Amino acid sequence: MRQRVIGRNEIAKLAGVSGAAVSYALSPANAYRVSKETRERIRKLVEELGYQPFFPGKTLATGKSYHVGVLLPSEHLLSSQHLMAIVRGIAGKTAKTDYNLTLFFRSDLDKCLASIESRRIDALFVVKGAYDFPTSRFLKGFPVVIVDGSCDTAGIDTICNVRSDHEGMIDNAINYFLTKSCKSVLGILEGSHDTGLDATIAGAFSSQCARSSSKFFGSIMKPSRDFSAQMRSVLKTGRRWDAFLINNECLSNLALEALEEAGQREGKDFHMIVFSTANQRFSCNSYRNKVRCKLLYVEEEQRIGEKAWEVFETIISRKGNENKYLIPYRLWESPEKPLPCHWNSEAVFVGRRPQKR
Repeated sequence: MRQRVIGRNEIAKLAGVSGAAVSYALSPANAYRVSKETRERIRKLVEELGYQPFFPGKTLATGKSYHVGVLLPSEHLLSSQHLMAIVRGIAGKTAKTDYNLTLFFRSDLDKCLASIESRRIDALFVVKGAYDFPTSRFLKGFPVVIVDGSCDTAGIDTICNVRSDHEGMIDNAINYFLTKSCKSVLGILEGSHDTGLDATIAGAFSSQCARSSSKFFGSIMKPSRDFSAQMRSVLKTGRRWDAFLINNECLSNLALEALEEAGQREGKDFHMIVFSTANQRFSCNSYRNKVRCKLLYVEEEQRIGEKAWEVFETIISRKGNENKYLIPYRLWESPEKPLPCHWNSEAVFVGRRPQKR
């Protein structure tokens, strides 16, 4: 037998109030319009009778769709642990509200823009690589939160960037090296170094080295696919560094191996700090399977997603927000998961799994 649905007017009749009073009592924004005693009476009846507000009526009353969009660079990146940890952070916060998430990919940009213009979504999270999203078209009040992007916004109340504090982490690393009386640091940094967050990281490294001391020198090396051979070749030239900053644990394992072969020991001849994303922690794939570095810093991807949602709520409540929010890295005290690595020329790639020649 179909269960009878309890309506707002029935709740109002039992509580001895108007239908409007029921709506006010159940609305966080309008609860102040009824007394505390009335709110408690109404909420008790709602809980006992299992009343559910008529959702289309709520959308009409508020002018909101209660959908927010998440724009991802590509459907292929759904396998990215880094991006999915960010999305989990957003989704976890969303689940505690009346909002629903609508997923878009960069290839769906026209559909995404049409959803914005028709107000089928109330806000948009632009995640990672969709950097060229035309935010300038939506400066008049539409909330856009850029998540894990390199585009820091300025002077726009409804657009904000939330990302990891790469600059702060690098600043802490350089200060640590200075406390150990290091004189030269090699930054082994992945990426193009001239676009996006790769450029942000490389730029922060160079500027921190330059500001630290005239006697402290920094240089950057971009790892090749055969990084082991590259590292050994560099060491054979006689070049020496007493500090290393590396943005991949897999690379750090290979660097430590090459340095040990050259007779250098961590903590005695050099110091090393490694930082990484969840992607690097869980998706590398070859034979080296244990993190050996003593200081490993990891991005707090889920916290980035959670903060992005908090920023969205701040924007729609018109409380004002910063142009960007930077989430600190976390020191990974005891790396517990084996980490294989694909920086190995002995493997050829077929699909996603390496095959030995």
